Amino acid sequence: MSIFESYQIAMDVARYTSMIHDGLDTCKHVARNLNPDFGDELDVPESYTGTRVEYIHQLIRSYSNAALFNYAALNDYINIVGLQTAKDAVTAIFGLNADAVQTEIQNMRDVAQYTYNNVLSLTTLLELESGATYIETRIPKWKSIRRRWDL
Repeated sequence: MSIFESYQIAMDVARYTSMIHDGLDTCKHVARNLNPDFGDELDVPESYTGTRVEYIHQLIRSYSNAALFNYAALNDYINIVGLQTAKDAVTAIFGLNADAVQTEIQNMRDVAQYTYNNVLSLTTLLELESGATYIETRIPKWKSIRRRWDL
């Protein structure tokens, strides 16, 4: 495999991983009733007829589902290029332990699945805050795969 091919595969893995993380990070902010882009209180559209908590439920389910979709896309991509090829590329380009990266990605998938399945049981803003804490303690503390992997 050429260095260009390794670079392309490693960057694709990084992009998918970043999208998974971004979906979970957004869930965390929304669960705290915060706009993920600006950090101020989440605005509920005037046309929305449900409660604030119901609106937050919808957003969290959408973003956690997006994280799961991106995990599935990454999994499909890795099946195409080959697991060992992807691991070799991540190690060669980023100098990371590919098994640790794989475990980190699987942990994020588990958090996304748990969040998607259990968010509706959080019926108050205080309970949603505890959901945000659950996410925060289980996903890596980085905002961007580019910063995490020193790109």
